[in-house]
Amino acid sequence: MADVSRNEIGQRIYQLAREKSAETALDKIRTHLGLKWSEFDRRDVDRLKRLLGQAWTSVDRSTWDRIEFHNLSYDDVRKILNTERWMGDDLIDRRRSTDEVLRILAPRV
Repeated sequence: MADVSRNEIGQRIYQLAREKSAETALDKIRTHLGLKWSEFDRRDVDRLKRLLGQAWTSVDRSTWDRIEFHNLSYDDVRKILNTERWMGDDLIDRRRSTDEVLRILAPRV
């Protein structure tokens, strides 16, 4: 078995926590939207999960835990998905997109 550094283990644990948090948020959104959820294709869902994961990395856990994902509307989800239009390859674009996602989520805290 290959040696795995504590740093690599910590990074993987962090990635798993981010993915789990994004999945939990998606489940709450999916449950709330009901039949409207089916209007999102697999690509939309994958993008939404990625955007929520990026937002998760930008807020403290207590703030994230207070976000009422179960109250997001269909339009809110569309707005979140639309933030990706700002995403380029650089950190500034990704930060701007994440800030916009957090602005959409903020009223739900």
